[in-house]
Amino acid sequence: MLLTLTTALLPVFLTLVLGYFAAMRGEFSAPNAKVLTRLVMHYALPMALFAHVTAMPRDLILTRAPLGALLFAGMMGPFIAAYFTGRWLLRRRLAPIVASRTAMITALCLSAPSIPFVGVPVLGQLYGANSGLIVSLGGLIINLVQLPLALLVLAAPAAEATAQETRDAHRNSLFFMIGHVKAALREPVVWAPLLALGLQLAGVHVPVWVRQPLHLLAVATGGVALFATGIVLQTRRIMVSFSVGLVVLIRNLAIPLALLGLLLVFKPPLPPQVGAEAVVTLALPTAALGTILAVAFQVAEREAASILFFSTLCSAVTLPLLLWLTL
Repeated sequence: MLLTLTTALLPVFLTLVLGYFAAMRGEFSAPNAKVLTRLVMHYALPMALFAHVTAMPRDLILTRAPLGALLFAGMMGPFIAAYFTGRWLLRRRLAPIVASRTAMITALCLSAPSIPFVGVPVLGQLYGANSGLIVSLGGLIINLVQLPLALLVLAAPAAEATAQETRDAHRNSLFFMIGHVKAALREPVVWAPLLALGLQLAGVHVPVWVRQPLHLLAVATGGVALFATGIVLQTRRIMVSFSVGLVVLIRNLAIPLALLGLLLVFKPPLPPQVGAEAVVTLALPTAALGTILAVAFQVAEREAASILFFSTLCSAVTLPLLLWLTL
């Protein structure tokens, strides 16, 4: 068990530390991290997901529906609860639009695990070829559900907008959300796994000579993503507060432990390993998406960066704990 934990996690934190110190030495900066992230999200990760999913037997994919349901519940439940609770609490001391936007950033940081970045090397080491579908399912939930909802709230009209502008914004909110879903579907990290799933479910075999060339760049996904995350962690201003600690505690421990407890109590008839895969996936540290949107919309930037920093740091302890509980 110790060997499994070390093999899965040591490369993750070593690469994060390398990225952190490379930025500290001035060799890399925030713009460099954006370039590396673009390489991962537009090329390396889509290739990896397409290759992994098309290599999986169709029958195995069909048996993974319960995993998708668990991930959806484990990500969207906290997302919705955190947003409405945070908005209600923050409206006592902030303007409604600021409270709503801040609550949305917090909800993203709390509910979205770093599946495309930390998940690729960790899940790949633990679950092998099955990890491709896990990453695909989690990524689709983030990109097709959470991200459009977040943008819908973050781009809402400010308090000083005219009544006509507000009415127009509300009237067009559905079209706004549909537009962001369409935009998400144009991203390679979204359509590549969807295409792979469609081909497999339709019974279309993708030959090895098509999949194999994709692996050359695909293998860089985890390392480049983690290195870029290390750069981001070093270039953001960090703060310590009760709210940051609470979000990190819920993200890293409460959510995966709650799912594990529900699975142990109700014992649903799930295929082998599905419960463990869902728990470990939800135990990953927070995704960088919350920080990216916080910077883009200038909302709770320090809080989001601090949650990303401490969630990633604390996962050195919490992730092995959850792995041990699911072995």
